Amino acid sequence: MKSPRCILISGIIIFLALADGYAQIKFDGGLESGYYKSVGPGVVLQNGFFTGLDGMAGYDYKGENRSASARLRARPELYGFNNRLTTLKLRGDVYYRQNTNTVDWGVGLTGQKYNFNSSGLYLTYKMFSLSGSMDFYFIKYMPAEINFGYAGQFIRTPAGQSLRLYYAEGKLYKSLSNNSRLGFGLYAERFNVKGSPPGYNLYAGKENNGWRSGPEIGFNYLGESVLNLDYRFLIHSSALTNYPSIEHWIRLVAGKLLTSRLSVFLLADFYIRNFKYNADADKFSYLLYTAMNFDNRIYAKLGYELSGRVEVYLRSGYFNENLLGSKFNFEGWNALIGIDVSN
Repeated sequence: MKSPRCILISGIIIFLALADGYAQIKFDGGLESGYYKSVGPGVVLQNGFFTGLDGMAGYDYKGENRSASARLRARPELYGFNNRLTTLKLRGDVYYRQNTNTVDWGVGLTGQKYNFNSSGLYLTYKMFSLSGSMDFYFIKYMPAEINFGYAGQFIRTPAGQSLRLYYAEGKLYKSLSNNSRLGFGLYAERFNVKGSPPGYNLYAGKENNGWRSGPEIGFNYLGESVLNLDYRFLIHSSALTNYPSIEHWIRLVAGKLLTSRLSVFLLADFYIRNFKYNADADKFSYLLYTAMNFDNRIYAKLGYELSGRVEVYLRSGYFNENLLGSKFNFEGWNALIGIDVSN
């Protein structure tokens, strides 16, 4: 798998080869700290001080009929001092898009690495995805979108797990007004999970193959305020589950400018599963499907723009990170103050 650094370097080389258009180097950096409280049977049972850094470097290109971008992001986090938890998230993205009168298409490559380290537990996630998209404008006032791709996830613990999947998604959009539209479609995914219990060779023995499929709906509004709401309902079918096993994915982003400098935002991102496991599920727990998006969170953010490049903010909310098939989780509440600087 390509590292995020390789993705960024290769992307910049491609963009510099494009002669016409406009290019810009981007950067963004932030620092936030405050108090967190962990709850429930999680991997870290303590309360205390939190601090996190967030840095991004990128490159944007925009031509007459095409655009491209590259991003490399790093986020280290520290929870507490005694029995502390540390995390490190690295991500690299490269994306290219071509526009025509009737069809727009794009390709993207993403690589991620996530280290999760606390007393008695060490998890390493490596993830990648190769994606493509096509937007069609043959039907007036009802554009269509197709997304497809291949992705993989590799988890290292005292045990180990490998997830590979193919997915396809089709959507239709209907304009409700000049500022709003409704989207609806279908999602389908074929996956394969390999793994091993502690003390055995990785990926030896039994596999877990299955499907995830179902409808999705979304609503977007952009006016004096912003509202984006997406919902996906999936039937999960695999060698270790019984029917009906279902999944819900919900994402909400809402925001409003209160003054020319003051803004408020609400974000909710939830992945909820309700599985019915068969008799082999407990024995082969290391083969249970682990979602690539395991961050569950809801928080409110109040931001004040000091200048066009600097913002200070207050952020508070709930978080729940489901790790390794929900076998481990880190859950709690936080209240943070932060600063963000960008060009």
